[in-house]
Amino acid sequence: MSKSNLEYLNEAKEILNWIKEENKLNFPNINSNNNEERILAKRLKDIKLYLLRPYDYIDKDNYYEELKLIMNEINKIKDESIINKAREILEWKERKNAKEPPSIDSKDEEEKNLAKNLEKLRKYLETVNNKNDKVYLEVNNIIEKIDNNMPLMLKQVMEIKKWMEEHKTNKLPTENSRNQEEVKLAVMLVNINRNLIKPYENLETDEERKEFKEIYPEFEEVKKIMDEIMIDCNVPIYLQNAINIKNWMKENNITRAPRQFSKNNVEVKLANQYYSIKYFLKKYEELSTDKERQDFVKKHPEYEQVKQIMDEISTDKCKESENINENNKDEEEVER
Repeated sequence: MSKSNLEYLNEAKEILNWIKEENKLNFPNINSNNNEERILAKRLKDIKLYLLRPYDYIDKDNYYEELKLIMNEINKIKDESIINKAREILEWKERKNAKEPPSIDSKDEEEKNLAKNLEKLRKYLETVNNKNDKVYLEVNNIIEKIDNNMPLMLKQVMEIKKWMEEHKTNKLPTENSRNQEEVKLAVMLVNINRNLIKPYENLETDEERKEFKEIYPEFEEVKKIMDEIMIDCNVPIYLQNAINIKNWMKENNITRAPRQFSKNNVEVKLANQYYSIKYFLKKYEELSTDKERQDFVKKHPEYEQVKQIMDEISTDKCKESENINENNKDEEEVER
């Protein structure tokens, strides 16, 4: 027995109330674990099918006209809710001057809730068939702003970390991989080191470092994530040793490489590692063809980062040598 317009109308009102009370981003889902939601989803489907029937086969009474108004309101509320949720996230990001989208792991309840809504919005965009739909276009545009406002290198380092977590790997992405996504991430990793981390570490004064961070306000966050990646991953031995040497020099405020004849056992150990790395780099320098060098880098994808750190250490040694020469000249001038 077919339902009357009044029955359809009452069901539509019930669905409308549910959407308002639950503050949903979408219509009730027929695959939901919630029995009430499944029932409402089935009723909504029936109403839609009923309204799609040829006009001549529908009783055109007052209940029918009211039913259409209720359905229009349901669609309007859903659309406005989706757009408002996206706007709230963008507004929060701008208000907080946040460098990245809200995190679901945040201890702040507002941020956590916004992160959950962002996840729902992304899923919603995936389910829309009509990519020219006005709501889809507006929400997609807002989410692009939420994502693209993020500085490029911060976005890239987050992609690298996310990729490592998703693949449950403790190895850095390598350009030698057959996986194009991994190759792309490996190139990003090298560029972040070359264009952000190394230039900062080469700066000599606090004023220069302060100016650098004003130009690249994302530096601290990028460096933090990079450090987490290096700690979590299975770093190649030459790279790990180079990092250890550089950190030791910084911690001890030393601008020379560790010495093998030191009385300090830690320094002796680092000195042995230092000369082992020098030999590793020398093997590359002695290669005569581009093919040999390419094969070497494929076998040792950490080469570029190791050389970068060793160049920094060598630069520090040169600075120290220059300072010693300058001091000697000053002493000679005083003696005269």
